[in-house]
Amino acid sequence: MTYHPVRFAYLRFRRKLCYLTGNALGVEYWSNVMMTHRILPTLRDRFDVTVSPTMNLEINTDCNYRCRFCPQSRHPRSPEYIMREDYQLVLRKLQDIDYSGKLVLSVNNEPFLHPLLLDFCKLAAAALPRARLVLISNGSLVKKDHLVFLATLAYPVHLLIDDYTAGHVINQRLREWSKECAGAQMVYEFKDRSSGEVLSNRAGNQPGFAVPLRQYRRVTCTWPFGGLFVRPDLKVFLCCSDFRHEMILGDLKRQSIMDVWRGTTFEEVRKALLVPDRQRVSLCARCDAEWFCLPENMI
Repeated sequence: MTYHPVRFAYLRFRRKLCYLTGNALGVEYWSNVMMTHRILPTLRDRFDVTVSPTMNLEINTDCNYRCRFCPQSRHPRSPEYIMREDYQLVLRKLQDIDYSGKLVLSVNNEPFLHPLLLDFCKLAAAALPRARLVLISNGSLVKKDHLVFLATLAYPVHLLIDDYTAGHVINQRLREWSKECAGAQMVYEFKDRSSGEVLSNRAGNQPGFAVPLRQYRRVTCTWPFGGLFVRPDLKVFLCCSDFRHEMILGDLKRQSIMDVWRGTTFEEVRKALLVPDRQRVSLCARCDAEWFCLPENMI
């Protein structure tokens, strides 16, 4: 697919017609097709399989919240935790490629449930001075001592708090505590969220969505071009919508990070999403996720 202004104008016209006639599904469909048409040429030009991806490490599989939009609310997974030796193995593999990207210790989990989280952050700061460590949390388990500890690490941590409480009292409290660490390089990001949000169907893992999946068949998704997702046993799964870890693309206990990233399974997924045709990937075929983000901008 090549970007053509005339084609894009036609797509925008179709969306406008749906808007004027009150067809909300049509507006969503044509919006996604427009985004796909715009981003695919850039994605083809910029994607380089030799560039290391964002590392999304699900250090544990449990969460202390049961938000309506998350599969954890209906089908909570058995708690699993990455062991220290496996975590250190991942760090060594990242050292091998002189990693300077983002290491995110969250996927569909609450990282502050892991008893070794602070130790893991310290190990990462020491082993990967050029990387950026990211923690995504609901904030309910974060204590003032945690912020003080993270702020003293040699390399800055990016702490993203999604506050789902009524009145967003967690963010209010953490904002006050963060002021005491104002001199540190640590990055804070506070988002006021709602546990009643309506998000994607997580590849069919979160049922109850009325939008027909055929609307997404020709819509691309950029996750497989920018993010590597690793579960506690170091198996690599497709993306954050793969809540049950159904689609395994590699194993970091036996393979290098770049061998997995450049592997044939990943390649086939990317080929399908560049057409785009989600039907060619079993997990993508039942997913309505809308993710249009170039690899360099991914968390």
